[in-house]
Amino acid sequence: MLKHKIIERPAFTIVGMVYHSRDENDSIPALWGRYLPRECEIDDVVERGVSYGLCLPAEEGDFRYVAGVEVKPGSSIPEGMVSVDIAAHRYVVVTHTGPVMEIANTFRVVNTQVLPDNGLEHDGKVDFERYDHRFRGPDNPQSEVDIYISLA
Repeated sequence: MLKHKIIERPAFTIVGMVYHSRDENDSIPALWGRYLPRECEIDDVVERGVSYGLCLPAEEGDFRYVAGVEVKPGSSIPEGMVSVDIAAHRYVVVTHTGPVMEIANTFRVVNTQVLPDNGLEHDGKVDFERYDHRFRGPDNPQSEVDIYISLA
C-alpha cells in the first residue's frame, strides 16, 4: 500500500492557466506546454521551483485543471491566466513515483485502497499535484510528485 500522511493545509492562491475537460481539442499535457513558457510572467511567487496542478470540480461531471504556482494573496494575474483561491482544508498526501502518464493509477489506488482502508472519505473538492525539485520530467521513472486528496 502507498505510504500516506494527513495534513491540514492553510488557504493558498494559485495563478496559472486552465484546461476544461469538455474541450475535446485540448489536453493536460498541452496545457503544461502552453503554461511553462509563461510561468516567468507570474509575480509574487511564494516558492520558486514549485508548480501545482489543481483538479477542480465543474458542472455536470466536468472538471477544470489549473497548471500554476502559489502566489501571495492579491497578486496580479497575467493576461490569459486565472487566479484560484483554495480554502484551508485537510488532505491525505501520497507520493507518486514514475512517469506522469501513470499518475491516474496512483489516484485510483488512493481512492480505492488508501481512503477506505483508513476510514477516510474524499469530499470531492479540490485535489492537487505538487511538483518540486524531485520532479525530473514527465517521462522519468524516478520523478516524484506529491498528490493531495481533499478529505471530508
